[in-house]
Amino acid sequence: MLFKRTDGGRADAGFKGKSGDCGTRAVAIYFQQPYRATYDKLGDVEAELTGGLCRSVRDGTGYPTLVAYMALRKQALTVCKGAEYIHELPLKGRFLVVLANHYATLIDNVWYDSWDSRYSKRTKHGGQKMLGYFHD
Repeated sequence: MLFKRTDGGRADAGFKGKSGDCGTRAVAIYFQQPYRATYDKLGDVEAELTGGLCRSVRDGTGYPTLVAYMALRKQALTVCKGAEYIHELPLKGRFLVVLANHYATLIDNVWYDSWDSRYSKRTKHGGQKMLGYFHD
């Protein structure tokens, strides 16, 4: 599996500084859509789910918000039970991968993220365990 560092269009959209934006980045890359449009739509879903209490995904996209947004796009979550690792996914295809407190996109065996999140010190072989994934 190869790794490609990308911000998913965040800088081009005018965003600066650090942010917990992995959900926005992963969705933008997965659907190959502009970062700003993704950010705005995820914010709309967040506002709807929270009754307007939270209107932004600036500090992160929670699991319920991501799952609700993906359902609007006719994408179903495959929940991983037990130890399923990212390197076990097929070499071909498009996946939005749900990890513990993180999201990333895998397209045709290339891992797209702003940092190399493929590895973990918490597993015997160093691979990341998946909580689930979306696959088109």
